[in-house]
Amino acid sequence: MFYGRGLVIHLHVGPNLIIQLPVMKKIYFIAIAMIAVAILIFSTAAEDMSTYSTFADAARSGKKVKVVGQLAKDKEMYYNPEKDPNYFSFYVNDAAGVAHKVVLLGEKPQDFELSEQIVVTGKMKKRPSSPPIF
Repeated sequence: MFYGRGLVIHLHVGPNLIIQLPVMKKIYFIAIAMIAVAILIFSTAAEDMSTYSTFADAARSGKKVKVVGQLAKDKEMYYNPEKDPNYFSFYVNDAAGVAHKVVLLGEKPQDFELSEQIVVTGKMKKRPSSPPIF
């Protein structure tokens, strides 16, 4: 027979034998679950807290990086929503001053041309006969 009294469960095994087992309250289970969720959130957020790179760093690493720069207004921006509304390409000058083509597989952001600074997140895609794109 099980019955709880405070933090102990008494287990009657025989007529004269009682085993006492500690019991966790519901609040402890909730606290452990909240701690586990917090650890999960912090570990996934830590992956996103990377430093800014240049396009040269992105090409060397081959991993997903963040590149900060400015829109190269003297270069071509391509967006044709009638043909493909989820393709927008433009050029960004990174912190080292190197201009590189960036392809956004989504619609063009509103007032994109007015931005002072751009942060792009992605990785370099190598193409055999052309320069790589970000």
